[in-house]
Amino acid sequence: MGRQRTTGRRGGYLLVLTLFSIAIVGVLAVGFARFSMNHAVATLDDERDLQSKWGAASCERCAFVNYRRLLSTPAWDDKSNSVVSVPIARTAFDVQLGNQFFSVRLDDESAKLNVNMVFESNGRTDLKDCVRKVAELGQLAFNPLVATDRREETTQQRFESLGELLCVNEPIGEATDQQLLPGCLRVASESITCWGHSLNFNLAEKEVVFQAAKAIAGTTNANKIVRQLGKIPIDQILEELSVDASKMKTIKHWFRMESSAQSVWVVNHNGIRTRYSLSVREQMTKTLVRYNSFQW
Repeated sequence: MGRQRTTGRRGGYLLVLTLFSIAIVGVLAVGFARFSMNHAVATLDDERDLQSKWGAASCERCAFVNYRRLLSTPAWDDKSNSVVSVPIARTAFDVQLGNQFFSVRLDDESAKLNVNMVFESNGRTDLKDCVRKVAELGQLAFNPLVATDRREETTQQRFESLGELLCVNEPIGEATDQQLLPGCLRVASESITCWGHSLNFNLAEKEVVFQAAKAIAGTTNANKIVRQLGKIPIDQILEELSVDASKMKTIKHWFRMESSAQSVWVVNHNGIRTRYSLSVREQMTKTLVRYNSFQW
């Protein structure tokens, strides 16, 4: 009888041990499955991010290589009695690469109000006034160094990006300022820039030309330039302005029928997040080209 009871105890112990082992294996299996799933999701996210980055880079490169053709449109010329290519300030198009879609916008920066030109000519007060007149700021506000006199006390005299000039005023809902900033800057950058060293008056809106001319030569001369644009040659317009030699030199430096910078905005939503990128091409000299890139 004692031997049978011992066997029964051993059998119960083995049953408990077996059930415990099965439970442990089950927990490990669930943990491994969860780890494998998380790893697979992370791998998929990394793949999407990589596709997004390479896709944006491909769009930017294609736009810059072909910017002269893309920033032009055919038009009939009565003088030559033929179709000619006429420059335009902006073009936009959508691109699909694999399973991802990219919205591309190519701009001529020389068709916009250059904030560095305004700031160097008339300082902080005129800069804020001019920017408000030409740009759709929406949720954007001026950065503290621009909103106060402190910037004029620093040695920095140029804005290297619009993010140095503007910031998000008040985020909406759960969105952070860093999530809202690129979209807001993209809208504002349709009219203002901090790149390039010329204002192509043939492409710029009249309000942009007026604000730029007012910052350098005053309201009266700015009105004269806007009224006569397209009617007589720009050189003749400038020679008739009532300005001193220093201001005339500045006006002739900025007001030119050439474009010195182009930019490409690329917006991509890969199913998880919206990615923004901005690349700028600046023709510094005849042989030197500088590129700036920003990602959000």
